[in-house]
Amino acid sequence: MRSATREFITELDTLIKNERSVDVFELPYDYIDNLNVSVICSTYNSDCPTEFDGLHFILQLVDVNGADTVFCRVTCSDGGVLIARTDLTKNMNELLFKSAEGWIYF
Repeated sequence: MRSATREFITELDTLIKNERSVDVFELPYDYIDNLNVSVICSTYNSDCPTEFDGLHFILQLVDVNGADTVFCRVTCSDGGVLIARTDLTKNMNELLFKSAEGWIYF
């Protein structure tokens, strides 16, 4: 994993640990050189036994030259508090799950 990506994951883990409320569209919270973070899609989930309840966002992490792209799903509870993240994956489809609300793409 590249150091910029590792730095971002460390930031996410800290935000989750400290139960911080952030706007996922403004991530990374602190600017990280050589990394672009975009929100790809989102869904709300309140009744899936295998996932956290809350608002789920899939993030795309891209290094500046586009050579390394990975995805991560973050979950926010009420008030936008980050409560969970998935491991990184190169296949965004691994992060999707069935939701009664459906996924909204940006």
